[in-house]
Amino acid sequence: MIKKKKTKKAKETKYSDKLFNEKDLFGKRLKKCREENKLSHEKLSKFLDEQKNIYLSDKSLKTYEVTEKHHEDYEKALGMSFYRFLSLADFFNVSLDYMAGREQCKTPEKQEVFKLTGLYDKTQDILKNAVENKEKLPELAVKLHVINYLIQNMNNNDFLLNMHKFLFAEYGIPDENNKGYVFKAFPYVYSDGNYKGQSLLNADEISDIFYSKLQQDIAIMKEKFSNNSVVV
Repeated sequence: MIKKKKTKKAKETKYSDKLFNEKDLFGKRLKKCREENKLSHEKLSKFLDEQKNIYLSDKSLKTYEVTEKHHEDYEKALGMSFYRFLSLADFFNVSLDYMAGREQCKTPEKQEVFKLTGLYDKTQDILKNAVENKEKLPELAVKLHVINYLIQNMNNNDFLLNMHKFLFAEYGIPDENNKGYVFKAFPYVYSDGNYKGQSLLNADEISDIFYSKLQQDIAIMKEKFSNNSVVV
C-alpha cells in the first residue's frame, strides 16, 4: 500500500492553530507588560525609539495586542520580525519564553522559584520586599510570621480552601434570568447526619457560608497555637 503524503496546505493549517495560540499569548503578555509599566502605546513607541533605537509605531503595537479572532488586524502580528520581538522582551527586562507565553514568570530566576513553590512574579516580589525590609518595618516581619504559620498549617485544616471559596464564589456565571445574582447548587447535611441534599444559593449566600467556616478555622488554629502544638 502506498502511503499518501500530507499536503503542504494541511501541515500549514495544523501549525497555524498552534501559531495563533502563541500569538495570542504574546499579545496578552505585551499588553500586561505595557500596562504594568503604565505606558500608552504612544509612549512605548517613543521609548523604544529612544532607548533601543528601534522604530515601532503605536499602531503596530496596538496590532500586536489584538487577540480577537474576528478583528481585521488579527493576523498581522504574525509578520513581526524576531528583532522586534527581542527588543520588546529586552525593553521590559523579561525572558523571551515569558514574552511568548511559554513561562509563567518574567525571568529564569523567578521561573525556578515558581517551579519549586508555585508562587507567581508579584507574590515573589512582595515576599522579597518583606524579607529585605523587615528590620526597618517591623510590621513586615509580623506579616511574614503569619504567612509562615498559615503555610505550615494549611494541610491541617481547610482554611485556604474556604478562603478561596469565600473570595471567588461571587465570580460565577450569572443566571440567565436574573443577572444580579449567581446561583449554584450547594450541598448540605442535616444536623443528625442522616439526610443529605442540596440547595440553590446565590453567590453572596455562598460567601457568607464560607466566611463562617473561616472563622471556625481561625478559632481552631488559634487554639493549636495557644497549646503550642504547632511550629512557627
